[in-house]
Amino acid sequence: MVSTVVDYPGGSSHCCESHTDLTEAQINWQVNAAVTFGVRGLIYFTYGAISDAGSGKHPGVVTASGKPAPHYWEAQRVNKRLANLGPTLMQLRSLATVQLLCDAEFGHAGTAKRLLGRLKGSPIVDITEPDNSTQASMVLGLFRHEQDQRKAVMLFNYEFAFTAWITVHFDASTAVNAVTEMDGRTGHERPLEDQEPGMPGLQLFFEASEMRLLLFGQNATV
Repeated sequence: MVSTVVDYPGGSSHCCESHTDLTEAQINWQVNAAVTFGVRGLIYFTYGAISDAGSGKHPGVVTASGKPAPHYWEAQRVNKRLANLGPTLMQLRSLATVQLLCDAEFGHAGTAKRLLGRLKGSPIVDITEPDNSTQASMVLGLFRHEQDQRKAVMLFNYEFAFTAWITVHFDASTAVNAVTEMDGRTGHERPLEDQEPGMPGLQLFFEASEMRLLLFGQNATV
């Protein structure tokens, strides 16, 4: 099983001494970035609080006495979403990933479309910003469902301090009404909702560090 470490900086005096404590959005960033790249397991570090003369005070998931710390409830919320998505995530095989940065890619017309061309077989062929004033940075992961062979795309807001509005463009063979989204609150599929139907194209909103998993068609192959 491929795994990643969710780090609470400050847990190690030799590498994290100058780091600030994490916000929940930054915890989500570590988790969701890893999942978008295809990991299938998480390890939390530092799990317990540290307080000594050498490294100072650094909160963990639990206090030194073993009681839940504030980060415990944040990790619980993260883990609940992952548990709901888990049965589907464990069936997904990562095929390719591409990163779109706000200045380098979205700042130049056509660059996002060219980079998304690297996701061979992806039903998403372009992403644009509905408002030029937004600063979206996205990571897209292309997957194949190993059981039913459907295509899946994970969209991840790479910014942990900003929300994102994006316009998603599908290929000609993709019917938008056949696209579903995995709901992290319930673990069930639901129809993909256009979050601003008054604007051209399909609009999707992302909280800071949010990831959203889209599934395409029945028995489609990548």
